[in-house]
Amino acid sequence: MDRQAEGDTSKLSRLAAEIVAARPDVIACSGTTEANALRAATTEIPMIFHFIADPLALGIVTSLARPAGNITGIAIAAQLLEGKRLELLVDLLGPSERKFVWLGNSKNISTNSQWADAAGAAAHLKVDVVRVDVNSADAIEPAFDVIANQGASGIVVPFDFLFVAQKQLILALAADRRLPTVYGSRTLVLEGGLISYGPDLRENLRRGATYIDSILKGARCSDLPVYQPSKLELVLNLKAAKVLSLTIPPAILLRADELIE
Repeated sequence: MDRQAEGDTSKLSRLAAEIVAARPDVIACSGTTEANALRAATTEIPMIFHFIADPLALGIVTSLARPAGNITGIAIAAQLLEGKRLELLVDLLGPSERKFVWLGNSKNISTNSQWADAAGAAAHLKVDVVRVDVNSADAIEPAFDVIANQGASGIVVPFDFLFVAQKQLILALAADRRLPTVYGSRTLVLEGGLISYGPDLRENLRRGATYIDSILKGARCSDLPVYQPSKLELVLNLKAAKVLSLTIPPAILLRADELIE
């Protein structure tokens, strides 16, 4: 069975209860908020998560090497990436642009740690970054009005299931405001966004499938250490850059793992 909240966290408790009531042999889930909803619903059914930035710091597991209880899975990356995405935006736009916006989902419990990473990078880079929060699809367009009033040169949009679910709206608003945007998910770049930086989430799903297979063959979650991908990919949409009249610095072109023309 498949249940999707599509970024609406108010649905999670109900969906988790439905999944647990079906008594599956193993549950696959996505991010931190989803994992917490399922953990509240069962301490017995094995669970594999696919997209959590720092599961140890967030209390999802007590050990990366030997997770206790009924949950293990695949981290998004060995480190937080918001600072790297901000640095990429600064490199992309050049030293004359000094003000940026970081878009957060206030209902995602990972948001504060992600924001801390972005804010720390801003201090190191000596640029201004403003946090603008949303918590629902209806809040996204008003947030872009706020962003426009900030006079920002560009935006960082981290990986978040609300943002992925509302990708068409976010892409349209960024294009309408002509705001260069660095995304946490390559999905948005494939559909017209400018640039993304992060792990290959397709690999997370493939690795998660092997964990599920191991559970079905008798392994326990404590037998499966949290996997932390080390490979990060930079995906650049050259057509989007042309629409924005951006000249991509050669260093970024050389770094790109995938160029979309």
